[in-house]
Amino acid sequence: MSDLQRRIAALSPEQRELLERRLAGLKASRPRAPQDRIEPRDRSRPAPLAIQQQREWTFAQYRSANNIPGAFRVEGEIDLALLSRVLTEVLERHEVLRSTVELAENGTLVQVVHPATPVPTPVIDLSHLTPEQQQGEVDRRWEAEVAGPFDPAQPQRLRVSLLRLADRSHVALITADHAAADLVSVGILVQEFAALYALRLAGDTGGLPPLAIQYGDFADWQRKVEQERTAAELEHWRRALDGIPAASRCRAIGPIRPSRRSPARLTR
Repeated sequence: MSDLQRRIAALSPEQRELLERRLAGLKASRPRAPQDRIEPRDRSRPAPLAIQQQREWTFAQYRSANNIPGAFRVEGEIDLALLSRVLTEVLERHEVLRSTVELAENGTLVQVVHPATPVPTPVIDLSHLTPEQQQGEVDRRWEAEVAGPFDPAQPQRLRVSLLRLADRSHVALITADHAAADLVSVGILVQEFAALYALRLAGDTGGLPPLAIQYGDFADWQRKVEQERTAAELEHWRRALDGIPAASRCRAIGPIRPSRRSPARLTR
């Protein structure tokens, strides 16, 4: 027990009550910064790209793909129609999985949300191969999923395929665009799919708890915080340099010398 904890424990009931009231008053009087809580954005306009999304979009201009793949073994009967319906439900829950990146009139990149459409679930039959050949084919198709780009004009940023090893044994390959998901996100998607599939298979029409915010809400919040921080930093330097002649500012910063190293090159 720390010294502070011992001092609090030694307080009388009246003193403890007084302390709690004062702490509650301090908490209530403390102003909350507007960026402390992410709120749903204005749906009348597209959301900006999050910083991470813009980074991945930029990388995509110079390389074929940057995907987040996942795979899991499925044992037992599979209802393919139900599989597609559940995947479509997951797609509908997450706007970022059905969004395209487009150029707004002001020249900025935004994410445009599209209605959910059925998720295809192609089945590739590998049951005629030996176990060793099946493993090799699973590895090959996994690598193809990792390297296969998403069409930027198509809203679906998630694709799924089933590799049939036997009548009741499959490997499901799930791939997400890195601009729409990361490794943790894919794990969440798999958990949501498994929960919804079990519910629907049992005839339960209920669903998962609704999402309070979407990724576009986070992106909108992140950009506002970035703008506020940038504006505060600019204001700080305006005040700090106010009245200093331009030549003095340059002497304070020092001369900028060109680097002798070769310029960096972008390679595909």
